[in-house]
Amino acid sequence: PRALEETERSVFIDAIARAKRVRAWLPDASFYRLTSAHSESHAAWALVSADRSQALVLLMTLRAQPNPEQRYACIRGLDPTADYRDVTTGAVRHAAFLAGHGLPYPINQGDWATSLYELERV
Repeated sequence: PRALEETERSVFIDAIARAKRVRAWLPDASFYRLTSAHSESHAAWALVSADRSQALVLLMTLRAQPNPEQRYACIRGLDPTADYRDVTTGAVRHAAFLAGHGLPYPINQGDWATSLYELERV
């Protein structure tokens, strides 16, 4: 770790901080597969805390395509009456929006591009 550059080190620091935030609720979380297991282009999963106050959502573009349309993954398992804040960006969205419209998949980042969203009820 000491040989890492500052930008690389910040990735580890952020990952450790996230692990500390979610480790209390993760063992009891519900797992949701948000895409078909047979999709060849996209995959999405969500882990939602038992009290539905926290969620981790992983979106993955498996095979990049030229000039792709923006795709979204609809999120299941959230409290349908609540608002959720994206911990990284601070954006707040209602659970109905996340369930109906969803979160964007990464685009123009190559094969196996991922986006990890950490959501918390506000």
